[in-house]
Amino acid sequence: MGTSCTALARAPVGPMPIGNPGEWATTDDYPTRALRYAEEGVVGFRLAVDAEGVPTSCKVTQTSESEALDTQTCNLMMARARFIPAADAAGKPTEGGYSNSVRWKIPEDGPITLEPAEVEFSFVVGPDGHPSDCKVVKVSGILRLPPGDPCNSKDEFVVPKGPDGKPITRRVRTRMSIEVEDVPSSQ
Repeated sequence: MGTSCTALARAPVGPMPIGNPGEWATTDDYPTRALRYAEEGVVGFRLAVDAEGVPTSCKVTQTSESEALDTQTCNLMMARARFIPAADAAGKPTEGGYSNSVRWKIPEDGPITLEPAEVEFSFVVGPDGHPSDCKVVKVSGILRLPPGDPCNSKDEFVVPKGPDGKPITRRVRTRMSIEVEDVPSSQ
């Protein structure tokens, strides 16, 4: 009677992140160009990971439509992502792949960048004196705008009147610019 050895096979496993993947890209890493143009979005990516758990390549699988955000995502993943290597059916380390995404959203709080900027928005003041149909017409530079309606709908204006004294509707355009200049130090 012979004996037989049966090797226990197990399912291959993919690379497992070391640490928290959510910390591989932070708001501190937001590209200046993307901030300047108020670019936000989700970047999907796929990493090829070697048998030592180190990424060897990064491919964008879902674009944010911002070249700066897409490029920054892959640069950060290549520099920061580390893994417990994938394992084959025998449990030996092998190459593998890892997919995830980064959601880039401009922070609403924190320090404000001091750069030249302009914003223009318009709204309608109707016979009731309240603003409506508020929209941002133009933004340039890095300028933090409030989320949603840039007009405070709680504001009330003097009711505009025509030459005959009857209430009318008017569109109002507002422009704001920020200028920055260096001040010589007084030593």
